[in-house]
Formats: sequence, C-alpha cells, structure tokens
Amino acid sequence: MKWQRIVLLAIISVPITSLQAANLLTNGDFEDGNTNWTQWFGGNSLVPVADPVEPDNAAGVWWTDDGMYQEISNLEPGRYLFGGNILRHADFPLINGRRAVIQAELSDGANPASPWWVQTLFIDETFPTMVWSDPLEWTPGAMVIDTTGTDATFLRINLFLIENNPNPNGEIRGVGYFDNIFVIPENDVLRASDPNPADGAVVGTGLTQLSWTNPEPNVTGNTITADVYLKVQDSDPNFYPENLIVGGTTAVLVDLASAGVTLQDDTTYVWRVDPTDPNIDGQVVTTTGDTWQFSTGDTPPVADAGADQYVWLVNGEVTFTLPGIVTDDGKSPVTTEWVYNAGNSDTDPATVVSIATPTALSTEVTIDNTGTFEFQLNADDSFGHDDDVVLVFVYGTCLEAAEADPTDDIAGRFPNGHGDLDGDCDADIVDFAILAGTYLQCLTEKAGCLLP
Repeated sequence: MKWQRIVLLAIISVPITSLQAANLLTNGDFEDGNTNWTQWFGGNSLVPVADPVEPDNAAGVWWTDDGMYQEISNLEPGRYLFGGNILRHADFPLINGRRAVIQAELSDGANPASPWWVQTLFIDETFPTMVWSDPLEWTPGAMVIDTTGTDATFLRINLFLIENNPNPNGEIRGVGYFDNIFVIPENDVLRASDPNPADGAVVGTGLTQLSWTNPEPNVTGNTITADVYLKVQDSDPNFYPENLIVGGTTAVLVDLASAGVTLQDDTTYVWRVDPTDPNIDGQVVTTTGDTWQFSTGDTPPVADAGADQYVWLVNGEVTFTLPGIVTDDGKSPVTTEWVYNAGNSDTDPATVVSIATPTALSTEVTIDNTGTFEFQLNADDSFGHDDDVVLVFVYGTCLEAAEADPTDDIAGRFPNGHGDLDGDCDADIVDFAILAGTYLQCLTEKAGCLLP
C-alpha cells in the first residue's frame, strides 16, 4: 500500500443537475429510496425524505456522526469530481461547531474500513457559497480527487453530520439534508454536448450548420473556445489537422458554407468538438470530445391530405375518415399529425369536432354540425417538414351534399329530377309513400286546380 496524500485540486462550481447521467454512484438523487445507500449506526438518518425545496426526494440526517454511505470499487486511475447539494434547515441551524459533510474516503481496496486518504466537503457558516436565508436553498459544492499514479481503487462517499467543536457551549443540534450526490469523471463535465444534428441522424445535403453546447467554464466569467473537426467516416478513428474546419471559436455553431464544407449525398460524416478551458487549476486544458456521426441523403416527406369531402349529418352527427398519405425516402422515421384548423373553418363556434387518433395517418373524425371544416396533415422526419390541407363540407342531407360535390354529376344523370323526395339520395318505398300521400293534390292555383 502506498501512503500518499491526494492533493485537493480545487473547489469548483459544477452544474450538478447535468451530472446524473455519468454518475458513478447509484441513486444519487434518492428517487429510488434506500437503493445502494447503507445507513450508519444510530438510526438518525433517513433515505428518502421529502425534499424541502423541490417536490422530490432527499436524504436527511438528524444527529452527530450518524449518516449513510455508498462505495465504489474498481475505480480507474484519473481525476474525479465528488460532491452534491447540502441544505441546513432554517428552523434547525447547524450551531456550536456542527457541520453537514460530504466526505470521500479513498483506499486501495485491501482494507476499505481504514482509508488512507480522506477529503471532506464541509457545509457550514464558513463555506463561501452557503446561503443563510429563508426560504431554503440548496448549496452545491464539488471537489476534485486525483487518483492518477496511485493504487487507489476503492472509494466510499459518506454523508453525515460532524461535531467539530471539542468544547461546545449550549445546545448541540442540527438537521442536514443531502441531494444529487455524485462522483463523476472530471472530463465528463468538460466535454461538449447536445450535438446538432444529433448523433446518428440522417439529414439532407442542404444542412447549413453544426451546433453544440459548450461545458461551463471552471472560473466564472472565462470563455470556452473550441476546435471543430469534420471528415468523411473511414476506418481511421483519429482526426488530423486537415480535418479541422474551425479552430478556437467562441461560438457554439459552425456555418458549413463559411467553413468551406460542401456535403455530398449518401455519405456518412463524423465530427468532434474539443473545448478549451483557459483556467483549470491555473492551466489551459483542452478536452478531447466525443465523436458524433450523421449521414446525408434524407429528403423531407411529402404529405397528401386527400381530396375534399362532401358529407351529411345522420341523427345529428357525421363520422368520416381522413385517409392521409405520406411519401418518403425512408431514411429517417416519419411522424404524422392531423390538426383541425378552426380558424380557417366556417361553422357554429359551438360545433364539436373530434379526431379519433390525431397521430395516425388514417383516422376517423366525428362532427355534430354543418359547415366547412379544414384539416391539416403534418409530416416530419429528421430533415424536414411538409403539410397539406383538406376541406370537408358537412350538409344537412345527402341530396345537398351530392348537389354540392363537383365530382358528383347528379343533375346530369337525372335532368328531370330524381324520385328522392326525402333527401336521402335513394328512391325507395319511403319516397313512394310520400308521393302517394300527395297524389292528385293541387300544388298551385297557377295550374288551374283547386288547393285542398
């Protein structure tokens, strides 16, 4: 065993909420109850408790030297951030030397109970970012562990209250809350993120720019710069100076035309963003980014909402089908949605329009009134958007709908009129009964007959 002192490198500000994905701890936000956390003796700690600030879970400790811990074994050599959020309750201040603690104990794993290095993150009235105020506020903190060149393979993170005053005066009490506890490789928070186009996306050759999100600078007020590399994917995973399309940019996007890049069709590209922080422990640090990929060849989908429809009410409502069609090259997933454009429709405002399944390409619609209704079919894929509209005319009777439909030549088929006396577009026994009931009755005195 090598008895070495691991130097505390920095107390830094870290966007803790972004760390959970890369967290080496399990359940650092305590949303899964007691999972992976072990309680110390005493029983004056609890996982989870209601978060005093957010409507989620936290951990609470109510007594000196009680708390909880989680262990990480097989730790790889490197630099890690550890820390999280601590909160002192306004009604139970940490007084008389009592402090809430996030503590890292590092060893080689041979005897984890006897760590040979301990680094403690204290949260008390001396901590520079502590907020002594009401309402309650979480206080974030983080420290750096450097295990490079050591035998350290085992790490234990402790959460507890510690009595730091050997001769306290008066009452000794305090309540500590903990949340979003993390251990994370330092480079994970120094890398660029949120690539656009997204990793693995299929896009068109008309793509105009690449964009990303830079990490936060280690020192507030400093500016992150970035080198951006782009090349056609090949068997070599490395990037070289000739692949650099922009260097030292303070922006978070690259205009491809300005960078002299012309994308070719049906081609796979890889790209990388290497951010540079001007001051991490007094050094300029450039972090090699992740390699992202996108392919070209995609075209936007083409939406077809179908032909206009002429329908009629039956028993006070009508149900019909919107038979949408989308044509696409299939190079990226297509999503569709039907929308009723009430502002472009002409009907009573109280009319109820119900689309059964808006995201389905073909869906039923029910309407309870007459009028003119506009429906829009939206289609989207990774590259673009298209939409198309269809009008649906709703009438009171079938005969009205048929006479209004320009594709239905009802007048040409029956130039002398049709025997449909009840307007249901069918000459049947009902119409004959109507005719029989009025047979030989005088229609008008102009015909020289007598009105009944």
